[in-house]
Amino acid sequence: EKWLCFALIGLAALALVPIWTVKILPMADAPQQAALGFIWRNLADPQFRFMDIFSTNLLTPYLVGPAFYRYLGGILDPFLITKLCASIYALGFMLSCVFLVRSVGGYLLWTVMALPIAFNAAFYWGLTSFLLAVPLAIVFVACVYLYVGGPTLRTGVVIATLLITLFWFHIFAFLFSALLVSQAMPDPRACEVDRARHDFDVATALRECRRMAEHGYPDAQLILGVM
Repeated sequence: EKWLCFALIGLAALALVPIWTVKILPMADAPQQAALGFIWRNLADPQFRFMDIFSTNLLTPYLVGPAFYRYLGGILDPFLITKLCASIYALGFMLSCVFLVRSVGGYLLWTVMALPIAFNAAFYWGLTSFLLAVPLAIVFVACVYLYVGGPTLRTGVVIATLLITLFWFHIFAFLFSALLVSQAMPDPRACEVDRARHDFDVATALRECRRMAEHGYPDAQLILGVM
């Protein structure tokens, strides 16, 4: 399994080849993301007078994409920022799929399918914030699965942190993750019902064993003797 993990990591690096071998990526919304980042970076510049018509809302649920262009736009070309975002997404998508499959005990080789799937409609639309949210959402799904199987404080903290972070990445990823948590976490009332049903089944089985032992069934006598 270890060599397969390394092979998949190498395959994830292979996903960078189509990103860096072209000058301009076919991501339709990237210019709008770059424009948002430029406006945000120069919001207080009197030369542009952007503050006359724009204001900053830090609770925008897709803030991460424009933030890349806002904070890196002063040192990097917008085309390079777009490639950097696409690279983070492509690597993150592959590696998060590996983490998910390992978490659920699946066959790791299936994650090879993640390579072509990574270049999907959202990629060509250039939905930068959504793309960056996808790997986090996949890791979130894996963490919820692990938590349901064996709740721990550390996993719970990771789940809560990821859920809060996803809000600023993309609202759809956040809502999907919140819905998953609401459906996946065990209901205490259901747990009580299952416990009561289990206690009832055990009591019923014991009564049946006693009845059979009284009629001379040796297997029932042996079970009662062991218990």
